[in-house]
Amino acid sequence: MPFRGPLLRTRADYGGDGHFCLLASIGKPTTPAFDGFAGPDLNQNVLNWSKVAWHNIHIVPVAKRSLGDILLSNYTAHRMVSQLAFEVLDENGRPAPGHAGTLAITPRGVAVERLRQHGNDLRDFKHDGNGVYRVLGQPSAIAHLELHPHDSLPFALSYAPARPVQGFAVRVIQFAVDASTRRVIGGQTFVVGDVAGFTRRPAFSTAARPGSL
Repeated sequence: MPFRGPLLRTRADYGGDGHFCLLASIGKPTTPAFDGFAGPDLNQNVLNWSKVAWHNIHIVPVAKRSLGDILLSNYTAHRMVSQLAFEVLDENGRPAPGHAGTLAITPRGVAVERLRQHGNDLRDFKHDGNGVYRVLGQPSAIAHLELHPHDSLPFALSYAPARPVQGFAVRVIQFAVDASTRRVIGGQTFVVGDVAGFTRRPAFSTAARPGSL
């Protein structure tokens, strides 16, 4: 079964605002890519097809502290208990320790009140004032946040390294949780500067097979 999907451009050409929606579909060689998609609603199309994967990635300048916005969303017609997890990677693509920098989120709009209602589940966060919540450990998560049908809660995300670095990446992953299972339903990766596995091609030995980012 072939893998179909767009690849990242070279690190010299991110285009536009540096945001990529990466889609991949799995199908037979004779089947058109994304066969079955209908209408303009990308969210609904992806939710309807288990053979399609979607991952967002955002690339920003290394000197920038503010990374962009994330959405904690429920596109279903049913109540959802959700978790939001965070992970920081260093310039070598490895998990960065918590003391390597300051990761923070700022809820906006309806997310402000919703987060206040779940204060007991914010043990891994510290309110720094002005609506900013600092993530105390990595990986860390908002453990239990109830989303109403068709909810979309916006948060601003920022990260400040403790020392000058060539680059880093921040992963944000949303999970849906029920009584016995936890499954990934969305996420976004922010890449800042030069990071192995994202903007930097791995070094292959002469015996290695050629690959892609």
